[in-house]
Parts: sequence; C-alpha cells; structure tokens
Amino acid sequence: MARSIKALIEPSLLIWARTTSGLSESEAAKRIGVSAGELEQWESGDEKPSISQLRKVSQVYKRHFSLFFLPKPPKEFEPRKVSLYPQTCYLRCGWLRNVVRSFTI
Repeated sequence: MARSIKALIEPSLLIWARTTSGLSESEAAKRIGVSAGELEQWESGDEKPSISQLRKVSQVYKRHFSLFFLPKPPKEFEPRKVSLYPQTCYLRCGWLRNVVRSFTI
C-alpha cells in the first residue's frame, strides 16, 4: 500500500484560505471529502493533510496550490488577479513578487 506524503504547511493558511473563500468548516469539509473533525485537526495543526488532500483543498478554496506553502497568510491578496500562470501572477501580485525576491540571492 502506498504511503501518503504529508504536506508541511502552516495551519493558519488553511484557515485563511477557507475563510477568504467564504466557506464554513462543515461546507468545506463536505466539498473536500473529509469529515469536519479531520478538517478541524488540520486547521488546529494536530494533523497535516496529504499532498493529494491539499490539492483538493486548493481546488475547493480556489487558491493556487503553492499559496499553502507560504510561511504566513498574505496580507495583499486579491483572488480575481491571481493567475495559474506563474509569470502573470508574478507581475500582478505584489506580495508574490516580494516572496520571490526574499528567496533570491
């Protein structure tokens, strides 16, 4: 049986993504396909979602998968301007540009 790889993400990003997408815990859990208790454990940091579960979360919340690996929720986030194409998002999203700059040497 294949072992699932846990996504090493900050729980605050899960809460931020869910609330900014306008979903309650129970509605989000239903759409993701997990129990409300499991989603609560992810958001509290007691458990971590697998990579495949996080992909489903990103689809349900309509947030790019890579956002969940930021160290904290972005302050300047406008969902309608985010593109699935990295170059476009980089040009349009000031916060992403700042994150990229912080990792360049």
